[in-house]
Amino acid sequence: MRGHVKVLLTVNVRWWNAEAAYAWEKAIGLRMAGHDVAILGTPGSPVMEKAAGGGFRTFPEKGFNTLNPMRWFSAVRRLRVLLRSERFEIVDAHRSEGFVLMALAVRGSGAVLVRTRGDMRTPRRDPFNRFAHVYGCRGLAASGRVVAEKMA
Repeated sequence: MRGHVKVLLTVNVRWWNAEAAYAWEKAIGLRMAGHDVAILGTPGSPVMEKAAGGGFRTFPEKGFNTLNPMRWFSAVRRLRVLLRSERFEIVDAHRSEGFVLMALAVRGSGAVLVRTRGDMRTPRRDPFNRFAHVYGCRGLAASGRVVAEKMA
């Protein structure tokens, strides 16, 4: 990364787990490197509470985990407004839930979408996931070698 970058980590995890801890450590590391880091996640989750207590700007969003198409598209609109108003340069999605939503929201915002996988399961090959990875995402990051091998 170059100089000071505005980064939005999306960590829509409802509980504290290894994925949440990985995202938290990444947020700390990026902030220590001088970047402006904010966290978007599930309202009231341990990640959001820890982020707010740790001095990070937080953006609660419950549209990630809904199966209701109206709520989903409403969330895309809210996220587009957020991305444009805050001028984030990088959006780092840490969960498959909401990844397609982020791919749609990022389009036209000027931000670059990166997908970080910490999940040991092989990524799904459905059309929505393929769209998000091929057309919406500019980079993939894995939490370790085993995860990276499953992404290939």
